[in-house]
Amino acid sequence: MDEKHSFWKNVYGVNMSIMTEGLFHDPMVDTVPSNNVMSDCCCILDLDLVKMNPKEVEFSNFYSLKM
Repeated sequence: MDEKHSFWKNVYGVNMSIMTEGLFHDPMVDTVPSNNVMSDCCCILDLDLVKMNPKEVEFSNFYSLKM
């Protein structure tokens, strides 16, 4: 597997390998103005990056967004 495809196997712990079958072979980071967001917001996890224990990033949570 080449370097571009191996990135998608583990994106911050999430298997995004389905992305290798689409148009995007390179990761793309973009920003969206807040007035263009069509959903409400939802806090999934709030971390204190200065005081946290590294094991605190291992979590699962349910969330819901309204469009």
